[in-house]
Amino acid sequence: MATTAIPGAEPVKGRATPGAKVGAAYLLVCALAAGNLLLAHGMVREQNGVAESVSVAGRLRMLSQKIAFETAYHRLAPPGWRERLRQSRADYQASLDALSGGGSAFGHRLRRPSAALAERLAGLRVEWRLFGADVDLATDPAAADAAGALHRVAARAPALLERAEGVVARMAAEAGASQERALRQMYAVLAADMLLLALAWRLTRRKLVRAAESTFRSLADNSVVGVYIAEDARFRFVNPKMAELFGYDRAEMMRSVGVFDIVPEEAHGLVLHHMRRRLSGEVSEVSYERQARRKDGTLFDIEVFGSRMALDGKAVTIGVILDVSERKRVERAALRAEEANRAYARQLEYNANHDALTGLANRNLLGDRLRGAIAAARRNGKMVAVLLHDLDNFKVINDSLGHAAGDLLLANVARCMNEAVRESDTVARLGGDEFVIVMPDVARPEDAVAVAEKLLQVLSQPFVIEGQKVYVRTSIGISLYPRDGADEQTLMKNVDLAMYRAKQQGRGRLSFYTEEMNSANRARQRMEVELHNALERGEFLLHYQPKLDTRGGRVTGAEALLRWQHPRRGMVGPADFIPLAEETGLITLIGAWVLREACRQTRCWQLAGLPGLSMAVNLSACQLQRDELLPLVREVLRESGLAPECLELEITETAIMRDAEEAVPLLVELKAVGVRLSLDDFGTGYSSLNYLRRFPLDSLKIDRTFVSEIHSGMNEGTIITAMIAMARGMKLRVIAEGVESEEQAEFLRAHDCHELQGYHIGRPMPAAALEALLRAQRAAFELTAS
Repeated sequence: MATTAIPGAEPVKGRATPGAKVGAAYLLVCALAAGNLLLAHGMVREQNGVAESVSVAGRLRMLSQKIAFETAYHRLAPPGWRERLRQSRADYQASLDALSGGGSAFGHRLRRPSAALAERLAGLRVEWRLFGADVDLATDPAAADAAGALHRVAARAPALLERAEGVVARMAAEAGASQERALRQMYAVLAADMLLLALAWRLTRRKLVRAAESTFRSLADNSVVGVYIAEDARFRFVNPKMAELFGYDRAEMMRSVGVFDIVPEEAHGLVLHHMRRRLSGEVSEVSYERQARRKDGTLFDIEVFGSRMALDGKAVTIGVILDVSERKRVERAALRAEEANRAYARQLEYNANHDALTGLANRNLLGDRLRGAIAAARRNGKMVAVLLHDLDNFKVINDSLGHAAGDLLLANVARCMNEAVRESDTVARLGGDEFVIVMPDVARPEDAVAVAEKLLQVLSQPFVIEGQKVYVRTSIGISLYPRDGADEQTLMKNVDLAMYRAKQQGRGRLSFYTEEMNSANRARQRMEVELHNALERGEFLLHYQPKLDTRGGRVTGAEALLRWQHPRRGMVGPADFIPLAEETGLITLIGAWVLREACRQTRCWQLAGLPGLSMAVNLSACQLQRDELLPLVREVLRESGLAPECLELEITETAIMRDAEEAVPLLVELKAVGVRLSLDDFGTGYSSLNYLRRFPLDSLKIDRTFVSEIHSGMNEGTIITAMIAMARGMKLRVIAEGVESEEQAEFLRAHDCHELQGYHIGRPMPAAALEALLRAQRAAFELTAS
């Protein structure tokens, strides 16, 4: 039926023509395309910002390890370590500031952190400030707590790494979430495009289909991700980004490249599996990661998002491919950093439990092993042996050959000990030249003796250090669980007593702990307390032994000798308490008192009309500290008013040769004060003529053992004659001590010895007795002169 137009009628308004619908659809597609481009651009910028932020955060982990390592070993580091440490800390601070506020750092543009990330960065900043403060202390040579700060640096380093790891983990999580959002948005745009194309097909048939296809191509062509359509494992469509990702020309890829040409052989099965699942309808979409192969054969990481669609009535696969190489690089970097963190933690744990020089267990690990051995012995009814070794003459070797040679010797001793014990035994270095061996599961005390004797034999052989043969011996103490103690502290205390006894027995020996040692130790502890009390209560006094001038036949000096008026034991000689005073450090206080009292008494005699008397005071090796002895001597001379030339300081040859290089400047400064210096017990130590020439000495004091050889049939005094001749050749006065007979005195006078001291001249006597002797001597000379 024909339609008749109504004259004057106007077209119905509000109904869009097909052309208008197509135009509207086109505009909408353009808008969506622009949105897709903006979305892709934003995604790329965001992903770049995230990747660069993760890269800078990775520097924090590397720098924190570097700073902790340089701080721990700064004493062994080459010159310039302080500047490198300062630069590392500055880089760390710059990275942390950039991550916290956004902006530029080390050529990267960083985005501002989220609230959750900002919170983690704030915690990292607090830990960094504490860590930095401890680094300052640990590397400050003047800091009193440098060792403690170094320990805190080692303790804080894992915490600092853990916080940096948390920042990286948060960044990676945010990066993944951002990427997922962008992909979902991209899919939403693509889905909207496809819906629009379907609607246009319905409205405008072929024209709208062509327009929709053109729009899809436009979107795909401008996409920053690879888009493809595959049929029968061949590409029917790829966008420019897809071709760019794989290094092909777009037409070449659709013409001659198959799906499996860009898949490594090891991933063929995975790709085929996902294709079959989509095409069979088992799943509607897939998402997985794999490696892909470019045209030049190089591999890179991709993430695939794919689904199924019908094209010309046939099922095909459509998908999006995203290059995730950077993300994978960051993840691999994070894994490497985590492994480095674990390795660093293992190294810190090793350093905390092992001696740096020898690689042996240190005191910390020794305690763990000993406690474990005790617990096991308690369960199985066995014994545990603890062997404490102390090298007998290590200090002499160390001082004569140098610290480098001493370190090499210790390392060789440690190796020999390790080779001489069982696999289950623990060899530890306590420090210095002390070593401990813990032997678990010991059936009999003889088993410990066998190991100790083996070590004595092994260590008696010479070591070749820097081309020179070096001989060293060791003293070994042994304590046994449960016989000598039920815990670590008791066993270690008792083995120390046993080792001390071995040294007393002549060195190069072994000694088991006995209860008598503990009793002796308690007696030593009581005497230590009594020595403290003696100082406070004024129980010490001085006796004086006169020295006779051989030319004038007069007493011109005396030696101050310490005595202890004990309230219960009576008069105690120095041999009974001086060794303990030296061990405990009390000798410094006692020696200061002796010096003050001797100078005071000498000045009193001078003021009482007995001029010309010099006073000799013995110095212990423990007193030869430059920073303490010089101020003390100056102060005592100022307080007493005694002229410096009236004070003679006697230093034993053994004490002065403990560290001859340090002794030279000390003696020079003492000499500058004006006091006289005498080398005591000459001939019993290890001094050389070279050192004797360098020491600013005034006199040599020949030891009594050589004096006793005079007229004894032992070389008829030839050694002492040579000593006197040598001293006179060096323009030194010669004093002979231990003179006990007139024959000895005559021999010494005949050979030009300057002064005599001994029982034949006079026994040690109180101050009043020496004063009476001096007055009687003066009266006799005055009578003779008149």
